[in-house]
Amino acid sequence: MNKLTYFRKINNYSQQELANILGVQRATVSMWETGTNQMSEETILKICEIFKISSDELLNIETKNDIPKIDDIFISEKEMKIIRRYRSFNQELKD
Repeated sequence: MNKLTYFRKINNYSQQELANILGVQRATVSMWETGTNQMSEETILKICEIFKISSDELLNIETKNDIPKIDDIFISEKEMKIIRRYRSFNQELKD
């Protein structure tokens, strides 16, 4: 699920409702959510205003403050990828 879908759903908007607010077709929202089409800067700002989020949050841009820490030691992106991959394995493979 991409971030637009995530924020739309946690705010209880349908694709049609969000489309109406933004003045676009429902199919346009669907294309943004599937990555078929990209949002304009103006649309990004409107969506951020609607959901009261930053553009970094919407676009899934990590900042240094977002990097998980263990005892104040930063985990590198490579290490995070390994951790995410490990977590995606089913339990039998982990044991």
